[in-house]
Amino acid sequence: MSNILFENNNRKNSFMLRIDLTYIYDLLRSINLLTSLDYSFYPNIEYEEIIPNIINAYRMLSPSIYSLKSSYSCIQELKDLLEDYYKAYIDSEQEQDAETKINYDKLQRIANTALKLQFLLKSELAIQQVYLITTKGAYDIEMLIYEPERVFPTTLLRKIPEIKYDITECAKALAFELPTACAFHLIRVFERVVRKYYIKHCNDKELASNSTLKETLGQLIVKMRPSPEICTKNKDCKKNPKDKNNLLDILESIKDNYRNPILHPEIHMDMEEVLMLLGVINGAVSLMLKELDEVSNE
Repeated sequence: MSNILFENNNRKNSFMLRIDLTYIYDLLRSINLLTSLDYSFYPNIEYEEIIPNIINAYRMLSPSIYSLKSSYSCIQELKDLLEDYYKAYIDSEQEQDAETKINYDKLQRIANTALKLQFLLKSELAIQQVYLITTKGAYDIEMLIYEPERVFPTTLLRKIPEIKYDITECAKALAFELPTACAFHLIRVFERVVRKYYIKHCNDKELASNSTLKETLGQLIVKMRPSPEICTKNKDCKKNPKDKNNLLDILESIKDNYRNPILHPEIHMDMEEVLMLLGVINGAVSLMLKELDEVSNE
């Protein structure tokens, strides 16, 4: 959050903004310096010591997402005093023959107002609803928020670019500890990959593409399985041996144990469960992606 700390209940149309804690530190330090602009303590104070503090404090007192009701009027008062004093300084500098003089009365008002604001800010900042986001499992917060695609296999977006929305929402929900929401988007990612995998393995691609719109996930998995029986010329039917590739068994297990239950509103996931589910789905997705082609950018 760049140079943003104060404004009366203005959230910039966003419910979440990153906060630069060093900015808060610098602002309070700047205000603290203003409280020392008192002639009784510094009888020989010069403009070279006053003006940098005034300019810095004025710039720091800029609009913000915070709703600081008690401090807001004091902030405006201090800004007006700083602006007035700086303008008078500029005017005196432009008058070549005029002797630059320090207005100690105005400095005293600035110091008193800064002291009052210092007290109000410390009180209100102490009760602001600001939270520290912690690492989730092996996933770094910076990665989850700014590079969500890294949570999944590297080829996923190159092969299924339209899946980006659910990838982003899944990683965001994981970062901010919304495990059920994370699981929901995770299942959407899984199901989208399964449907692409089905189209790849269907001989009639056009028929496959149309069928994925109306078939359930379970029906698609059944259709990808080989015929359950093999009949010889003597009409002796035998059970088809289990498919050597157990990927379909994995997909069916995810469908039965995770996908179907999660869609019911009475199910609530916790962070440990959703981290485990992420590992399971990433394993299945990786196996399917090996057989999918990358989408051309042309």
